[in-house]
Amino acid sequence: MKERNIQNKIRLAHSNGKTRLFVNDVGMAKVKGVSIPYGLCKGSTDLVGVHTVTVTDDMVGREIGVAVFAEVKTPTGRVKPHQQAFLDQMTKMGCIVGVVRSEDDMSDLITNWITNIGE
Repeated sequence: MKERNIQNKIRLAHSNGKTRLFVNDVGMAKVKGVSIPYGLCKGSTDLVGVHTVTVTDDMVGREIGVAVFAEVKTPTGRVKPHQQAFLDQMTKMGCIVGVVRSEDDMSDLITNWITNIGE
C-alpha cells in the first residue's frame, strides 16, 4: 500500500471525537517562475492536528488541545534526518509525536502519550 493511502486511512480513522488530523504536504511550487514554499516547514510531518485532553484538577479541570505530529511511513519506509530533527524538537516541546504505519499505530501513539504524560 502506498504511503498516501495509509495516510488517508489514518486521517479518516482519527479525525473524530477528541482528535482532528490534517494533511501537511511540504514542498516548493513554481508559479510564473517564482518558487513558493508550502507546508509547515521542511521536515514537518505528513499529518498534523490536535488531540483534546482533560487537564487534572490541579490544573483547573480544563480541556486543552495538544499538538499532534505523525510521520506516515510504509512498513519499510525510513525517516529522513531532517524529519527526525523535526520529530525530536516537537517531542521536546511536549507534543504527541511519532512515526505511524497504520491506524493502530496512531491509536497507540495517542494512548501512550496520555499514559506517560506524568513522566
